Amino acid sequence: MAASSGEVVSTESDLFYRCIERIFTNWTALKYAVQMGTGGTESKAKAHWMISAIDQYFKENADLMESEVEDILADILNTEFDLIAEIGRASCRERV
Repeated sequence: MAASSGEVVSTESDLFYRCIERIFTNWTALKYAVQMGTGGTESKAKAHWMISAIDQYFKENADLMESEVEDILADILNTEFDLIAEIGRASCRERV
C-alpha cells in the first residue's frame, strides 16, 4: 500500500505484515533475544519494529533473493540484539 507521496506504508491489518508478525513471534532466536534483553531495555520494542522494517523491506524491494533476506535478518539481529544467528536455507525450510 503506497501513500500519495510514494512512501510505502505498512499497516498491522495488512496480511503480509500479519504473516511476518506470526513468524517472528514464534521465532525461537528472536523470542530468546527479547526474553534475555539482549537488545537492552527496548528489546520488545525492537522486535516489534523489526516486523515493520522487514515488511517495508519486502515492499520496497522487488525480486528479493533468499540470501538478501538472510543478510538483512542477520544484520538486524546482530545490530539491534547483539545476536549472531545462523539463518540458512536448510534451517528455514525445516521450520516452515
